[in-house]
Formats: sequence, C-alpha cells, structure tokens
Amino acid sequence: MRIPLHDELFCRLMIFTPRFQGDASGLYSPSMTTEIAPQDDRYVTEERRLVALLARLAKAQGLSVRAMELRAGVGKTVFAKVISGKVSPTVRHLLRMCDVLGLSWPQFYAFAHQQDDAPRGDEFEDRVLAIMARAGVLPSSHLR
Repeated sequence: MRIPLHDELFCRLMIFTPRFQGDASGLYSPSMTTEIAPQDDRYVTEERRLVALLARLAKAQGLSVRAMELRAGVGKTVFAKVISGKVSPTVRHLLRMCDVLGLSWPQFYAFAHQQDDAPRGDEFEDRVLAIMARAGVLPSSHLR
C-alpha cells in the first residue's frame, strides 16, 4: 500500500526531527518574554486613558457595560474586563465600543488625542458631550 505524499513527508519529519528536551530558556529572545519593561508603562497608561474615556462617554449616554456588550455582540464580560483593567484592550475592543456609542473612529481619535492646548478634565468631557449632543448621538438632557 502506498502512503500519500503529504503523509509520507509528515512521517519523515516526525522520524527525523529531534525532540526538544531540556531548558527552554534559550529558545526565546528578550522581546518574546511576557515581562513588562519600564518603558511599556506608557502603553498601559494610554490604554487605561482611552478605555476610561469610552467608559465616561457610555455613562454619559446612560449605557451600562452589559448594555454595551449586548449591542456590540460580544461575550458577557468582555467590556467589563477591559474597563476594570483585568484584560488589556485590543484595537477591536476600542472600535466596537465606539460603534456602540455611535462615535465614528476618527471622532474618537480626535477626542482622545487633542493638542496640548486642548481643555483638560471636565472641560474636555463637556466639549465631547456637546459635540455628541449636536451630532444627535446624545440627548441634550445629558449636558451639564
């Protein structure tokens, strides 16, 4: 009986490929480790800032985290874990949250990355809420 070519190649690889035994530490470069380097703290800080901005916008619209998850079609605790910091957000998480909030992606990035002369804190949030109200995404009753 003849073995099909792909099966024969697989068998040869299995027979002639040495099995790894021993210490695996030499298999990984420093960039492949899971440790967070001190310079990576800025990434974590930015992730948290973006997620917090979206969470505040959701709260301003009167949306619970669970309602956002249902509208986005994600699992029960996906956004809850992202917002609580248990899971690092992916770009997809952020964009889905924007979709749920009726915020275009360019609008979100513009809000999130204003120039240094941009208003801070509550003033910034008030401007974002006013823009959302003008766009019809947020009822004007939510304005301060």
